Amino acid sequence: MLVKKLVFSLDSDVNNASDVEQMMKERHKIEREANIGEEVGWTKNQEVAKVNPKLSAMNKKFGMIHGLSSLANIFSFGCLAMHSWYLAGKLDL
Repeated sequence: MLVKKLVFSLDSDVNNASDVEQMMKERHKIEREANIGEEVGWTKNQEVAKVNPKLSAMNKKFGMIHGLSSLANIFSFGCLAMHSWYLAGKLDL
């Protein structure tokens, strides 16, 4: 279980980090072109995404990567919890 936890953590960190960094740079460029992203509070992203297909696609891709990263983190936590349960069962009190 501990090895599976390590695999999920590394997969989340290594594979998604480069995708997220590239997406962040592209997103900043698109937001600068649309004059959004600097506001405080509610963002204008959703309104602009309705008329800007590049921003809409970026939001969809971000949602997918964020979901996969969250899923990997949940699996990682589950493996760590199961390994902790296993180790706790080995204790003689």
